[in-house]
Amino acid sequence: MRILVTGSTGLIGSHSTARLVADGHVVRAFVRDRIKLARVLEPLDVDLASIEIVEGDILKPEDLEMAATGCDAVLHCAGFYSHEPHLAEAMTRTNVLGTENVLKAAVHADLDPIVHVSSFLAMFPCPGSVVTANDPITSPRTAYARSKADAERCARRHQEAGSPVVIVYPASVQGPHDPTVVAGVRTGPHVIATALRTGRVLVTEGGLAYTDVRDLAAVLGATMKPGLGPRRFLFGGTYLTHADYRDLLCDLTGRELEAVRVPGVLLRLTGRIGDLRHRLFGTWVELDSEAASVLTRCVPLDDSAVRREFGIEPMSVRESFRDLLEWMFDEGLLDSAEVGTLSNRVTSP
Repeated sequence: MRILVTGSTGLIGSHSTARLVADGHVVRAFVRDRIKLARVLEPLDVDLASIEIVEGDILKPEDLEMAATGCDAVLHCAGFYSHEPHLAEAMTRTNVLGTENVLKAAVHADLDPIVHVSSFLAMFPCPGSVVTANDPITSPRTAYARSKADAERCARRHQEAGSPVVIVYPASVQGPHDPTVVAGVRTGPHVIATALRTGRVLVTEGGLAYTDVRDLAAVLGATMKPGLGPRRFLFGGTYLTHADYRDLLCDLTGRELEAVRVPGVLLRLTGRIGDLRHRLFGTWVELDSEAASVLTRCVPLDDSAVRREFGIEPMSVRESFRDLLEWMFDEGLLDSAEVGTLSNRVTSP
């Protein structure tokens, strides 16, 4: 199949591009910067000459219509995340209007499947003890989560109209060769790095689901089958309590990291204070109410459909975190004291 991929220069898009090429597909990468694409794909051993590159703007429907011509399917990974308040409007345009533009162009070009990478945040907080694909879309307060919920509404409207839109919901996506970490975006690896630098790990109620990007790329690749109509798949990977997360970091690094125990109710109060600071001063805060809620009220995702239909089991969470930490060390993002015993590993020449 010839598959149009948006967001090939991001974490999910780059790994998915590598996976699709390995599976024998022809990838047409829709990007703004082909030089960045070359830089991002190089460590994933993707021959850039095998990629069809189309430069364009996701906010311009005519660019997407041109890119979709001659393709069989589309994988929409493009998105924008920023913690900077002044970029909230741009983030909304990219994540919501950009998604609608991609889906419309794909429907117009009769592509099948039309795969949209969503987020469990679009349905957070969930009504039960596990997130399911039929949970309702919620109304988040923060700009990023709200943009993902609004993009989700676009995707579901196309599903309801009968278009072959496949929605995949990961949780906290991480993995090696992450261009967002190198660019300094505050994501999950940033939190890990902060914990290892300070020697302190937040331990509160609840936990988080961690999705290894290589597993997610395999799931996205497995959805590339036409004629099956609208579908939804959750893929959260492994759910860890915050205490288990701290124990895993200690085990991997051989360090005794301090557990900073904060009751969930106090953390959520701190998040509300962060909201107030944001409204009054317009500055980014480390913890807002929605982040505090996710930290303390996140539940596992129901991966049963992925396991049943694709036979994909997530890699061990230990392997996933080990690979991430070793890559961060190799890239100079963490030093030998911070990764502890992992810096002593034997590597192949």
